[in-house]
Amino acid sequence: MTPGLRRDPAPDLDAVGEDEGLVARIRAEIDRDGPITFARFMELALYDPDGGYYRGDAPRPGRAGDFLTAPESHPIFGAALARAVSDAWDRVGRPAPFTLR
Repeated sequence: MTPGLRRDPAPDLDAVGEDEGLVARIRAEIDRDGPITFARFMELALYDPDGGYYRGDAPRPGRAGDFLTAPESHPIFGAALARAVSDAWDRVGRPAPFTLR
């Protein structure tokens, strides 16, 4: 088995575009209430009911989306994790039971 990484080209940010309605709602909130925190901006950008990133129809997490966790990238991740747990079990004298949390 040869480990490898999936490398997708970076998106053309000029081609991505923006949700004009969401931008208008963010600007309106700033105009109405003053500066917003980064946390508030991200809340709107990600979860706004009408334009938030995770509220759209496109699949987001997982292989069909845009987010890939380490275990999904290659089976070697599981093997490395199993080896680390086995080594820890050895170092503590192989107790039974051995609870992993």
